[in-house]
Amino acid sequence: MPANPDHAIAHSSAFSLYLDRLLTARPEQLALLHDRLQQPLDAQEMASFADWDALNEPDSMASALRRLRQAVMARLITRDHNGLATLDEVVSTISLLAEFAVQQSLACACRSLPQYGQPIGEDSGEIQQLIVIGMGKLGGGELNVSSDIDLIFIYPEG
Repeated sequence: MPANPDHAIAHSSAFSLYLDRLLTARPEQLALLHDRLQQPLDAQEMASFADWDALNEPDSMASALRRLRQAVMARLITRDHNGLATLDEVVSTISLLAEFAVQQSLACACRSLPQYGQPIGEDSGEIQQLIVIGMGKLGGGELNVSSDIDLIFIYPEG
């Protein structure tokens, strides 16, 4: 890796049109990237990037998740292009991002259920919590940057 984070970012931007366009459109990402480039991204830091106010509102949740994805991808692309990220780091970070996005989407959807009606179990008469099962590479924590995710949605009394 180039000794200077600026050189590492410039190197990656030269090879990734996505990263170059992202840093041009969202220059605030550059400071985040510069300050933390040496460390892998973990769940706690990913959560700190999230705009929690926007994630709590159905109308703004998608754009908040998109901005989070951009921050994660900028860091991961730059670390990967400069030999700082192992394959395990790449797939685990992408899987972590997908799990976070699914969890936040589910939480936002569940908060809006009372205005439409809660699902009630026929046998128990209890409110049913939606269960999301990640299949394939998501279930195995092996997503890569071009993976999609396969989900199954069930209720305990379905």
